Amino acid sequence: MSKLVSIVVPVHNSSKYLKRCLDSIINQTYKNIEIIAVENGSKDNSLEILNSYKTKIKINKLDKPSIGAARNKGIEMSTGTYLAFIDSDDTIEEEFIEKLVQNIEHEKSDLTVCGVKELHEENKIENIRKDYPLKTIARDEIMNNLEKFDYGPCNKLYKREIILKNKLLFPTTLKYEDVPFVLGYISSCKTISRVMDSLYNYHIHLESEQTTIDERIFDIFEILELLKHHVNIIQLEGLYTKILTIYSLKTRNIKDKNTRNKFINNAYSVLDKNYDNWRNCEYLLNRPILKRIIQRHKSLVKFYTSVYAKTH
Repeated sequence: MSKLVSIVVPVHNSSKYLKRCLDSIINQTYKNIEIIAVENGSKDNSLEILNSYKTKIKINKLDKPSIGAARNKGIEMSTGTYLAFIDSDDTIEEEFIEKLVQNIEHEKSDLTVCGVKELHEENKIENIRKDYPLKTIARDEIMNNLEKFDYGPCNKLYKREIILKNKLLFPTTLKYEDVPFVLGYISSCKTISRVMDSLYNYHIHLESEQTTIDERIFDIFEILELLKHHVNIIQLEGLYTKILTIYSLKTRNIKDKNTRNKFINNAYSVLDKNYDNWRNCEYLLNRPILKRIIQRHKSLVKFYTSVYAKTH
């Protein structure tokens, strides 16, 4: 008999996309699934939509908006051998669960990952992401190349027993809560495998988490501190450099100059404090030359973000 897969869907103000998401899960070719939807503080009719599916899904309601708390409640409610997370504005291909279960069992791995399509809804652009090109790989190789891995929680199939045994939870009060959970899970694995097909669809729109940059960007500094519970600081050099330089560039979407510069100053201060030679780490050496030059220099990042904020 096939093993039960628990699918956790945190729901917050996603009524516009929710039916599309739930239908893609219900229509999976792999049928032994339980769908756990955790509504957290929505102001729209998301709960009403969930109730229309109540014969097919488990529903829980939290009073306060927190995607981390919603995912944690879903873990608590889950009973499956395997566990997957799907965001309520995204969709999955119909063979997502079937192919991931086949892969994790065939490869005898502790985690399996699939490819991702980014669907930009405003301009109708589809982009197939090129993440870490692994098939089956030992945990230590990932730990020594952390910057090459994708830390989104949703294109992955986890073993629930590993989550429970290691008491892995998502931070509940911080944005970018994915990274410490996924890194904590990876550090608890022996091997990781991959399905090369792109089976998870990130629907990127003006309201999505990926496009929303505000003062919560400063949560990144607390998130990075949490990573030290799982990995030593030397192994984090490439990941620190990637996250802090990329999000320094993303401050271009913050209109207030003082807020932008404060984040950029803090980011480059953290890098200089922890790593003497971070400008020559492998991550930056592999970047396109123009991006490499900009990301190495705080003054160029400030100039770029200032020009962008004024012209967009």
